[in-house]
Amino acid sequence: MVYSKLGQSRPNAVVFLFVYTSGKDAPLSHRYKTTTDQSRHFIFSENIAKHSSFGLGCEVNGESFHENQLSREDLKHDDIHLR
Repeated sequence: MVYSKLGQSRPNAVVFLFVYTSGKDAPLSHRYKTTTDQSRHFIFSENIAKHSSFGLGCEVNGESFHENQLSREDLKHDDIHLR
């Protein structure tokens, strides 16, 4: 889910998934995106190499979030809290 600074969940927020091959390089040029549904959840369904690391990004109404060095397990249950 995506939450605002005040803890309110955000529908229709665009969330970006960045893929890194080693975790220390720049992300691959193609980034994936999805939008939170009316229940404020988001899901990515792309097939990505097993040993990649990830980053998530989101921006809604001037509030933003970016986090790197996420594992595949981290992504399974990650909530986004905008700042």
